[in-house]
Amino acid sequence: MLSAAMCGVTTVVQAARVRVDVGVHFGDPNQDLPVRRTPTLLPEIYIDGNILSLDELCGEFLLEVIQDDTVVYSTIITDGMTSVDLPSSLSGSFEIRFETDTYYYYGYITL
Repeated sequence: MLSAAMCGVTTVVQAARVRVDVGVHFGDPNQDLPVRRTPTLLPEIYIDGNILSLDELCGEFLLEVIQDDTVVYSTIITDGMTSVDLPSSLSGSFEIRFETDTYYYYGYITL
């Protein structure tokens, strides 16, 4: 396992999988006002090519892939899914969001 720190962000590399640093935002995903809550256990999400591995992500979520404030891909993640194949046509830097009605997890990837 390799670890590298750049600009205060640590990325852990396991073989070809790269761990995605994940944060959480409470409140309506379409509003900028945060809601104060107890911290939540963050899921482990990895990227390998165009495949997102969803370790420890439980429940149902709306996955949105966002580039330049525009949703370029979305799909429903159901409980028990362990991976998502992103379209091979996606290229560049993206924000990914795993949304519920009251909070979302987010991270940044480059394809």
